[in-house]
Amino acid sequence: MNKITYQNELLRKSIHLFSSILALILYIYGKNVIIYPLIFITATYIALDYLRKKTALNDLYLKYFKIVTREKEIMGKLTGASYLLLGYTITILSFSETSAIISILIVSISDSVAALVGRKYGMIIIRNKTLEGTFSFFLCSIIIFLPFSFNYFHICLICLVITLVEFFDDLLIDDNLVLPIVSGLLINLFLI
Repeated sequence: MNKITYQNELLRKSIHLFSSILALILYIYGKNVIIYPLIFITATYIALDYLRKKTALNDLYLKYFKIVTREKEIMGKLTGASYLLLGYTITILSFSETSAIISILIVSISDSVAALVGRKYGMIIIRNKTLEGTFSFFLCSIIIFLPFSFNYFHICLICLVITLVEFFDDLLIDDNLVLPIVSGLLINLFLI
């Protein structure tokens, strides 16, 4: 399933979890204050990530980040961080602040918990995923929605759909890009 060790996966997901701070910054300062710096950071990171493949920058990147880099990223694909930043930027630009905050939390927390639970405790493997990791993603996503006082049926329905999106992530460009956008869209359509 994964080439990197569980310890390195833990480190990679701690970086992923740290991205949830963007939800807090969005909550405190609002969309209008953070969107332009975020667009700049996203564009810069993606440009550097793209250039990394074609220059000696790759050696520098791998010197410090190889232990948390997936095989496909080492071979030249954009890193999950590029897709994550792009997904967050599109979500914040396209949807309400509440939708964006929840979407960011789902991607940063639910996805991380699913990966760690699946790697550590997963026994039932379906499509290169574990049932235990998938269930933790679903449960975590429901918990993230609870403070927002939305209709429980709609919350469960949205969480089921985004869990399926995460489960079939190998059919997508990257779940870090697609999950926040799909989450934001569903929240805007059904809850806000």
